[in-house]
Amino acid sequence: TQNALSMITTGALSWRAKFKFLLGYLRIANIIKGIDNFALVESARLDSADTTAQQFSEKYFGREITDYLIDPLTRLVAGSGARHITPLSFLGGLKAWSMPLVNVLGGLDVVPKKIASQLNIIYNADVTQVNESKSGVDIVYCDGENEYQLSADVCVIGAMYHTAEAIYPELKSIAGAFSENYENVKLISITLGYRCATRSRAYAIQVPTVELADILLIFLQHNK
Repeated sequence: TQNALSMITTGALSWRAKFKFLLGYLRIANIIKGIDNFALVESARLDSADTTAQQFSEKYFGREITDYLIDPLTRLVAGSGARHITPLSFLGGLKAWSMPLVNVLGGLDVVPKKIASQLNIIYNADVTQVNESKSGVDIVYCDGENEYQLSADVCVIGAMYHTAEAIYPELKSIAGAFSENYENVKLISITLGYRCATRSRAYAIQVPTVELADILLIFLQHNK
């Protein structure tokens, strides 16, 4: 409700743009409602390699909303402007930012620490191979001196794509054209310190591409 009210009262957008956004949002509200932001693969049917998020947004919301609201949103959630991502990333962003932000009592590290306490964690080791077997997977890893192997029912590879493909070569055939066309997002983070706090209580300042193409986002960390 607070987000909707600020959307109506803000002077950053024209009344015509606000009205068009409202109409467009009503048209896709059921689509957004059905998206699980933590399992976007289940909504893959909504995506299109031939349509950018910018084109999708302009169709429903118009140019002003796309440039000054949707594009900054996609830069926040995807690290790139609306013209460089597909519609599903943008729809997932709308779903995420229409939900209240929550935190874990005791801090975010409570969950991984609790999980780790019940597992056998091996540190300072590099996984070199993951091979499928009839019973599950065989994993080869080394600690710098010795090589070891262990077997498991399943395996989750949490790594950058090029590293994951080196560990598990079959990933290339699964990924298809993605393996040949993906590019790393190159970001530089600059931190500045000031003697006085800002008057604004905002944490994230969204920057439209049409305003500053080279500055992705501004975070006021003291307001986090």
